[in-house]
Amino acid sequence: MNYLKYFVDFEKNIITLLSRTIGTKLNLVSMPNYQNQKRQYQKMEISRRNFIERGWFIV
Repeated sequence: MNYLKYFVDFEKNIITLLSRTIGTKLNLVSMPNYQNQKRQYQKMEISRRNFIERGWFIV
């Protein structure tokens, strides 16, 4: 059971990393409302910048 939980967490992490590096393609699909989308994009951009500044860079 622990293994399964770890795997699910791992998958979630991969998805967040991808969405941070690529942009918000995953979020655009689930956000029809433009304002929400814009706010979410700004949040993602901030977290992406933090992510890059910490040096965890994905090529």
